Amino acid sequence: MREQSQPVVTEQELRALIAAISVEPVTALSSLAAYAKKLVAREMIDRLLADRAVIYAALSAPEPKARKNAARLLGALEQPRDTDALITALQTETTRFVIPSILLALGAIANQKAGAAIAAYVPPTAADETEIKHVTDIQEAHAKALAALTRDVP
Repeated sequence: MREQSQPVVTEQELRALIAAISVEPVTALSSLAAYAKKLVAREMIDRLLADRAVIYAALSAPEPKARKNAARLLGALEQPRDTDALITALQTETTRFVIPSILLALGAIANQKAGAAIAAYVPPTAADETEIKHVTDIQEAHAKALAALTRDVP
């Protein structure tokens, strides 16, 4: 049902969002990730972002929400060529609410290298009550990413 509620996006609108990444990374990447849920838009976005430099740069942007949305977009695109950038992001990310998006993006790609990174990742434990929510989100995303690695295996 959600597919129908989203309006069809034009290539011009996608180009404008891509151009806005450097100025408004959080909003632009969030919109692109939402559009990328539809196959037609996903294919256009993948073509328009053939040079991934702007998304890879967003994976290490100062704003955690930009990093999270960059990972969400790469996960929606499901391209094996993005594996290394996501693995680096997973290894360097220190903001806990960003990590689930990176894990899920690697799970969406689900190639051997992504699988090895997911398997090697050890979810943190909560040091106190304030960390429980984010740690639980990380653990759930880790479990989903691991499960995604076997989704096409009979």
